[in-house]
Amino acid sequence: MRRNISLVFIMFVFIFSLMGQEVIISTPKQDSLIVADKIQRDRAIKEPIIKKIYLPNSTFDYLEQHYYPNGQLYYQVPVVNGKWNGIYTEYYSNGQFHYEYMVDNGKTSSNSIIIDRICYDYFGNISCCILFKTQGRKLYKYVIELSSDRTFRYYHLFVYQSADHDKLVSEFRYYNGIWENSYQHMKPASNAKLLLRSFLKMWKQRGYDHISAL
Repeated sequence: MRRNISLVFIMFVFIFSLMGQEVIISTPKQDSLIVADKIQRDRAIKEPIIKKIYLPNSTFDYLEQHYYPNGQLYYQVPVVNGKWNGIYTEYYSNGQFHYEYMVDNGKTSSNSIIIDRICYDYFGNISCCILFKTQGRKLYKYVIELSSDRTFRYYHLFVYQSADHDKLVSEFRYYNGIWENSYQHMKPASNAKLLLRSFLKMWKQRGYDHISAL
């Protein structure tokens, strides 16, 4: 019985390799590391360890840093007049960079939404890619999320009508090699490949590194 299961597993990996897909299978050790990271994060939120770093000749009053119980930096952000103001940068409990974004006077800055963003998972793999494109008064936000096996999970297209209001016009899911429409009253899933090509063209033009899953 065990031999049959092993043969099925080998055939599964072989078939995916023929398809040109990058196969990454999580191990129990990786799963335990992710669980441990969540425990560290929960503790960091409930029992915050905060430091204020004062730097000479800086444009902010001080740098607010939050730490995990294990001593690793959780996140940091500049503070001006008692409010977050600048680039918020977050890390995992193993020191791996997660993501960053702009904060303006205590709120997510409307100016930051035009900054391309790449998010990473605990092991340093790209987990999401976000690109922005302006056209007239509209701002288009392209989002791709990757699943743990490095295949597509979701594809989003947001159209921002203004700085304070956004409207989701399309959202697609990639499942079993097929693009599906995730919500009703959205554009048909046949548009997904067209939007994906547009994303990849921008991705290449802006000089980002190649992602095997893309």
